[in-house]
Amino acid sequence: MDQGPATGPGAREPPALRGARRPETRCAMKVLLCTEDSPCSEAALTYVEKMSWAPGTHFICLSVSPQPPVFYGEAYGAWVEIDQKVTEEGLKYHRELAEAAVKRLAVPGRTAEARTVTGDPRVEILSVAEQEKPDLIVLGSHGRSGLSKLVLGSVASHVVTHAHRPVLVVK
Repeated sequence: MDQGPATGPGAREPPALRGARRPETRCAMKVLLCTEDSPCSEAALTYVEKMSWAPGTHFICLSVSPQPPVFYGEAYGAWVEIDQKVTEEGLKYHRELAEAAVKRLAVPGRTAEARTVTGDPRVEILSVAEQEKPDLIVLGSHGRSGLSKLVLGSVASHVVTHAHRPVLVVK
């Protein structure tokens, strides 16, 4: 009884191909890694660092410096000066975080770049994702739930809900 051609995952290989090395079939990717100074972000970076990536994969290591609150009052000029200094220091700190991630991910065969922006992390991550069109967005999650998630919000939840790209959330 003939069962047709042997195809599919359980099919036997022709004798000429048995034991032959298969060519690399993985494709290089563009990955947007969102990083901050937290254990969940470190877990996401470590997870990505340990994964097997195709040669040519490019990482965009994004760190978003939150916009400091704006104060108005009689000493408005002094507040503007303080606000600028806080913004500059925040950008410098987040640039260092992104550059540290680049150092860990840029190995032979892969490239990485640091990117730092100021604003609401939920909005800025989605904005960079729309501009860059990555194959994957990776970010850590604090794992908040219930009232703390409602009050504090969840960047990961917002990105998963609104991104038009695949998102990998690491706890």
